[in-house]
Amino acid sequence: MSVPAEWEPHQQTFLAWPQSSDIWFNVNANFTYLTQVREDISRIAKAILRYEQITIMLTQDKLKVQGHLS
Repeated sequence: MSVPAEWEPHQQTFLAWPQSSDIWFNVNANFTYLTQVREDISRIAKAILRYEQITIMLTQDKLKVQGHLS
């Protein structure tokens, strides 16, 4: 199995749902961007869904993903 480059024809897109607020934490502002990043990923997923299937990889936030994509 090979994974095509992003510009090559493909059948679906895989996205990773943002999980860790540590990764999206701004130390200078003492603020996490996790909520905004999840909203951005949701908008990207909705745009892609108009053209092809997507698979979202996640761990414990299943209900939050459903809420963002509805």
